[in-house]
Amino acid sequence: MFAANIGIADLFELVKDYKQALFYFSRALQAGEKTATPTHIAKARFALGRVYWKLNDSALAIQNYEHFIKLAQMADDVASTSEAAQHLLQIHTACAEKFKEDGEYKACRDCYDSALETAVLAENWEMAGEMRYQLGLLYIDARDTDTALGYLTEFHQYCVATNNKLAAALCHRLAKAKPTKPCPRSSRCLTGLPMRWLTWRSTWRLLVAWVC
Repeated sequence: MFAANIGIADLFELVKDYKQALFYFSRALQAGEKTATPTHIAKARFALGRVYWKLNDSALAIQNYEHFIKLAQMADDVASTSEAAQHLLQIHTACAEKFKEDGEYKACRDCYDSALETAVLAENWEMAGEMRYQLGLLYIDARDTDTALGYLTEFHQYCVATNNKLAAALCHRLAKAKPTKPCPRSSRCLTGLPMRWLTWRSTWRLLVAWVC
């Protein structure tokens, strides 16, 4: 029953009929739970997370990936845990960016917090650094000096450890600045810019903008 449902679901996913794929992956999960087979449950959970995300249902995608990660950790399956965490990281980051666009900054910070935890789980240190960078800047906007300084300090340490001197210099400058009165224009510019895009030219311009 499990194998048949998984096979049918895979075919529907292949032709991008995600609702039908969801139906059969759900049946596969039920079959796995009925026989109490952890590998079947895990496979169905992973597939459900993937399909729910394709259907833009981030909440259920996250829920299924988190279930899968718990099962993978119980089985000491490091590779599968890391793979699922990478998918989960993508979802949390996308949700954070959407909340930022909508001006829902608390929800945005919550998503970046979750993304940071997931990046650490996935051992994706570059993304973990970027999440700290984004969180630091968001907390500057929220006038939360201590929290902002904490994230920016961690980001600075990451930059130093990876020899990212330009980003480290920017972070150090931000951490020394008084975040109680940030320049709104430069702050919006900074929070909208991924850390990996900080070239020497944009870094210099942002530093100038920050002290305007």
